[in-house]
Amino acid sequence: MEESIVFIVNPAAGKHDTSRETEKLIRECMAGDERQYVIYKTKAPGDGESYVRSVAVRGGNRHLFVACGGDGTLNEVVNGAVGYENVTVTHYPCGSGNDFIKSLRIKPEYFKDMGRIVSGESAKLDIIECGGRYSINICSVGLDARIAADVPKMKKLPAVKGSGAYMLALVTNMMKRLSEKYRIVVNGEEYNGEYIIVVAASGTHYGSGFNPIPEALPNDGILDFLLVKK
Repeated sequence: MEESIVFIVNPAAGKHDTSRETEKLIRECMAGDERQYVIYKTKAPGDGESYVRSVAVRGGNRHLFVACGGDGTLNEVVNGAVGYENVTVTHYPCGSGNDFIKSLRIKPEYFKDMGRIVSGESAKLDIIECGGRYSINICSVGLDARIAADVPKMKKLPAVKGSGAYMLALVTNMMKRLSEKYRIVVNGEEYNGEYIIVVAASGTHYGSGFNPIPEALPNDGILDFLLVKK
């Protein structure tokens, strides 16, 4: 079965649009590669996921999808590819956080080498299903989730970029109600009360470098939980 490579390039990822530089790098990398490849530039949130699914559903050849963007771009590619046996997903990180690759305990610079990415060996990782959506890193509710939801708003403010948007969102949300009431069931054990943060993790980092569960591994078949009481 032949393999084609599909590069999903998100021009909205990171502090500024680097899609032209990324496309140039891709063409240089693939110049001596006999495999067919496609560069698809996303147009709006959710577009990457829809495109990946439309390619994966065709079957036939194998497809390697390269998410060229941040963790959000990778999440879209994963959600488009999940359930299809003929696909593999990898990541060329050029976003503002790039947290997923920190969970793999592999030198980050390896993921900045396009040649390594398109010729590397594949490995199976755990996946989290939550309300019909999928994650290969962390799912959370509470204060941290509110902060993540506010980051895009903060990035629209003048001179606020990257990790600065996360920190500003954090400070803003710390001024609001911190805890909510939750009923949580883990392995049949029930927890009831007010919690500030509830995290389910197969990865270690989120929110541009925060490390809630250092022991979490992306391929051990275990979902790690962190419950932070009021």
